[in-house]
Amino acid sequence: MGPVGLSIYGSRDHASGLVPTFVTVPDARQSVVVGHLYLDLVEEFGVDKGSETGEMYASHTALRRTYTPDLNPMEWPEFVALKSVNNVAIENLWKWFVKTFGRSLRDYIEDGKTNGLFNPGDQMHIHLFHWLWSKIVQIQLDQFKLYWNYHTPRKNSKKTLVSGVAPIEIYRNPQAYGLERLSRPVPKEAIDALRSNLPYSREEALRWVPDSFDSAANDAYAILGSPKLEPRRGWEIFGLMAQLLQDWEDSENSDV
Repeated sequence: MGPVGLSIYGSRDHASGLVPTFVTVPDARQSVVVGHLYLDLVEEFGVDKGSETGEMYASHTALRRTYTPDLNPMEWPEFVALKSVNNVAIENLWKWFVKTFGRSLRDYIEDGKTNGLFNPGDQMHIHLFHWLWSKIVQIQLDQFKLYWNYHTPRKNSKKTLVSGVAPIEIYRNPQAYGLERLSRPVPKEAIDALRSNLPYSREEALRWVPDSFDSAANDAYAILGSPKLEPRRGWEIFGLMAQLLQDWEDSENSDV
């Protein structure tokens, strides 16, 4: 849709099938963005090869060598480079997300091409699209992650790893299924130190809109009564907010 877009970045534990993170970000091909997402993962859980994974690789390697010196990198490699199409664990997840939420979600978003509400040449509309639809998409991602981690898949006798058990159960109790937990706790100070080495902060890396617009949009959303953010109402809310944000746009244009 011209100058707007929503990137999705996810991670998945291969052994259990658990999805630790599934987020929408301004640009999933920026190394710094992925670096911060990786450190988010480490901070919460204790612990495809492209240019965007450079910062993640550096952080992961540093943490492995510091906190798991007992793990032989020849047996347990610090990092394995794969083409995205060969990263089966995460690529398979996209299929299930599309089947569960993704296709209709994309259809709702692309209604903006024909409904007359979105003007790709209007900077306020571009900001509002990113402010509003990033929130709607993230809610859908959170719902899918919750469903996926707690759902019980069918038993698959051809699968080498555990099947027929909810991913969250395998992840929490790996020893009950013949698996071993190799992760190590990482002090928050170490995570903060790695973040400080990234070119810019997490807030900057994951910022969708300027602070002035974010403040104005929050006010407009509150005036509307903070309606439930769901795909089927997305463009309705967009249209109402666009009317309220006209003053913000006028003030921005007057400052130019």
